[in-house]
Amino acid sequence: MIGVLWGRSSLVVASVFATVASAAAETANNSCPFEVGDLLSPLTGSDLDAVLSSVPLEKGDFETTQEFESRRQSALKDFIDAPVVAFTHGDPKYPDQDFTTARYDADLERVLYNRYFISNGYGDAGTALQNTEVIGQYDFYEYISFDLILEEEVVGTYAGGNALGASVEVKEIVRRTISVAQLTPSRGSGGPYFQGLISADMPHWSGDGLEPDEVLAFDLPLDVAKDEYHSLKTVVAFSLEEPYLAYNEHYIGPIITTPLDRTILSTVMIGNIYCAAVLDSKNTVLDVAAVANYD
Repeated sequence: MIGVLWGRSSLVVASVFATVASAAAETANNSCPFEVGDLLSPLTGSDLDAVLSSVPLEKGDFETTQEFESRRQSALKDFIDAPVVAFTHGDPKYPDQDFTTARYDADLERVLYNRYFISNGYGDAGTALQNTEVIGQYDFYEYISFDLILEEEVVGTYAGGNALGASVEVKEIVRRTISVAQLTPSRGSGGPYFQGLISADMPHWSGDGLEPDEVLAFDLPLDVAKDEYHSLKTVVAFSLEEPYLAYNEHYIGPIITTPLDRTILSTVMIGNIYCAAVLDSKNTVLDVAAVANYD
């Protein structure tokens, strides 16, 4: 198990979040490598880059398919043999991290995440899986995914315009993403579909004082929240299985309202997503969520 567990948190931290401990323990399946109160050392973006850069992309001229597949599996061995834990990118739709997928309710003293904290509604993984024919072009809910790395670099600019003569500066951007995705076992048969994650104390889409789409929640006292809320991080536990990886490059052209000329380079790791967690500033697990299927 890589990038997972350093030890248990102190009694002070454990007692603060005791109200969610039993619920989260029920949520995580037997393969989830952590529970509430654990102190984690997740894989970083650099760690992921180091592993993925070692994976061979093409079969040699005098290499058998079996030899090539053996080299691939060897490079990914640590990700195949046991669950690994990695930081997620956060909210890929809002990279400034303004907590668009979470809110703090001071009256309830509770942090509430909506379902878009893991969503098929946006992100590059779905496009990559469709373009490489891992899933069908319209199979929007036959996978769930986390973005682990999302980096954008402006590589140039040029003058653009429309038919009315309006001009605008267009930025040329290269976006690189690394994601992990799990495919529904019954893809192509009409369901069930993956729609997100849900914690054990949130068995339905809604609850007392919650918006309909809030699916993960845990207690965070006011005095703790003032220091911790803006330091919250998410991690995901996963392992890989065949076909292991999908690579894709696609292009999104500029329009007047969005003058961005984007080349998107996507790597999707394919396998099993066991669970996810929210961590505090010390990387202590505050809540655990398991994969939920919905017909």
